[in-house]
Amino acid sequence: MSVGETVLVRQGATRWAGRGLSDGEVWDALAVLRLRLKCKEMGILSVKSEGTTVTFRFAPNVRLVPDSIKLLTYVFKGLRFLPDGVSLPLQGAKVLEQTEEMVRVLEEALAHGKDKDKVKAR
Repeated sequence: MSVGETVLVRQGATRWAGRGLSDGEVWDALAVLRLRLKCKEMGILSVKSEGTTVTFRFAPNVRLVPDSIKLLTYVFKGLRFLPDGVSLPLQGAKVLEQTEEMVRVLEEALAHGKDKDKVKAR
């Protein structure tokens, strides 16, 4: 996390704590803020929750390569992976943890695509 992002997190924590939120609520809000900053850094334009599904949409210059889509579809049966985004049906109460895990998976998959682009450029 950059220095500017760290400052944002600290300001958010102070503001939320000053509004009478419990420690757990402040930590949850900070986790969501960190997740959004991570997504922005990775090129994920939006993370939206609709009912029991979280949808990730990538920036126009960020795409999953076909090899990554095949592997992800095999590993995560029942999920729909497209070059420009992913829909994740959530199960149970641990929504934030499931979303964070998918962000970690997408980070690796998107890095795989960038590595392939570097090899092609040589």
